[in-house]
Amino acid sequence: MAALDRLEGAGLRLSQGIATFLEARLHARARRRRREDLWPLVARELAFLEQVGPGRIVVIGNGPSISRDLETIRRVQQGSTIITVNDSIGTNLFNELRPRLHVVADPSYWNPNAGATTADPIAKSLRCLNDDIDWDLHILLPLAAKSWNHFQKHTNPLVHLHYYSTAPVRDICSEQERFHFYTQRLCMPPVQNVMIASLIIALWTPATTVLVFGVDHSFHQNVVVGVDNRLYWKNAHYYDEAEIAATPLYMDPEETTLFTVSEFFSGIGVTFRTYQEVRKYADSLGKKVVNLTPGSFIDAFVRSEEP
Repeated sequence: MAALDRLEGAGLRLSQGIATFLEARLHARARRRRREDLWPLVARELAFLEQVGPGRIVVIGNGPSISRDLETIRRVQQGSTIITVNDSIGTNLFNELRPRLHVVADPSYWNPNAGATTADPIAKSLRCLNDDIDWDLHILLPLAAKSWNHFQKHTNPLVHLHYYSTAPVRDICSEQERFHFYTQRLCMPPVQNVMIASLIIALWTPATTVLVFGVDHSFHQNVVVGVDNRLYWKNAHYYDEAEIAATPLYMDPEETTLFTVSEFFSGIGVTFRTYQEVRKYADSLGKKVVNLTPGSFIDAFVRSEEP
């Protein structure tokens, strides 16, 4: 009887194993189909990137240090392709640099119910797109924004919208497989912030050198836990016109869910690990990312005070 029980148990485990194997194969096949469906879309959306370069790209983050680097930025912009990000549209520096690419990763831009803190930057961006842009500007947003986003309201024929895939790569993939998916523009490393997306997009162009300004990433120095045990932070940018007050740190565009301290620092850990992945990917392409931000906490890239 015991032998029969063991035999039946073995048969059950074998059946479960076969079922698990078949389920994994089905999931793999579904992922393969999704990639096959996705590739023509991203190829069409991002084909214009092949015409960028082949010199260098300058990525302008929104960190406070930009104010100290204006002369250097003006010096390197000649002969370079400029990428700006998120809420910088309409700033004096944006209008001066006349960027060719603008990358957005803030979900507020494709959420009709975004909170009040993002309403002003979005409205300002739209006014600038319609009234001030007199050069070809390519705005890149995640594919999640393709069905609807605030930028679709613009009426300027010189403003072009494109969409990039932020699909993640499974952890079981090898480094070679991950880099292959990145190069095919089917996936990205975790897009923890707009700078990660911007760097990957810069590496998708023929440019061989990427210079980065304004990536202070001193997040941890700008947070405080209030007496109510809520996490507050000062989200400072170079274009702020006045001292920024500490505000609750929300994780969603609707501003309904707050970060806990553990969630905040876990997210920062993922961010800095992802920069290491970006640097390895750049190395695999024979390209170089240079961090020109004084005091930046990013340790993944070559640092320099001069371009």
